[in-house]
Amino acid sequence: MTQALHVSLDDLVFAEGERGPSDDLRLRFEAVSHMPEAEKSVIKALLDGMILKYQASRIMGTSSNNQASS
Repeated sequence: MTQALHVSLDDLVFAEGERGPSDDLRLRFEAVSHMPEAEKSVIKALLDGMILKYQASRIMGTSSNNQASS
């Protein structure tokens, strides 16, 4: 169906803006999109690291706020 309508599955399943980043992140991502590839790679690595840290803290049952106050 997505091919016939020339839309993504997200467009069919989610409301407009439901899957996208918040406005403040969207502006930051737009700024990053204009940077050279080397800088983009560093930012992607930082984001990946923070995402992994967050996921690990959720698995361990702790939050970064609890860790920061310890």
